[in-house]
Amino acid sequence: MYANTCKSGVNAFFCLFVSDFTHCTVLRQPDSVIPVDPGANVTLQCFFTENYSMYDMFWYKQIKGQQPCAVVKAGAVADPIFHKGYLNTRFNISRSKKILSLSIINISHWDEAVYYCGVEIFFDIEFGNGVCLALNVSSFNSAGELFFSCIFS
Repeated sequence: MYANTCKSGVNAFFCLFVSDFTHCTVLRQPDSVIPVDPGANVTLQCFFTENYSMYDMFWYKQIKGQQPCAVVKAGAVADPIFHKGYLNTRFNISRSKKILSLSIINISHWDEAVYYCGVEIFFDIEFGNGVCLALNVSSFNSAGELFFSCIFS
């Protein structure tokens, strides 16, 4: 599609490269809900079908009723950058060619939210489907029924 509009070999490669990623970018977060006890540790995972090691990757957190906020940026060639409020030793990020993981140590009520992984490809951020980190303490209503306070848009 894009290759028809390109004049030189370099541009043709660039256009085909963009076209490939436009059609095959897939981020998958395998768990939709992870119930966790306060004080426990958890690792959130994001899988992707392509090798995104040359792109910046992100984790975003969305607390119910609030806008998403960035937790960490895992640069393609730089050390991870944790955003305000996440600059302590409770958060750790790891990435490989096809997996991005966010570990949280000593879970507290502040951690209950929906977490989205993302990859920035040519100024666009593609997001995963999100995973709800739900504290077991707050997961039961007065009738003893299990519910989750996370929202999915």
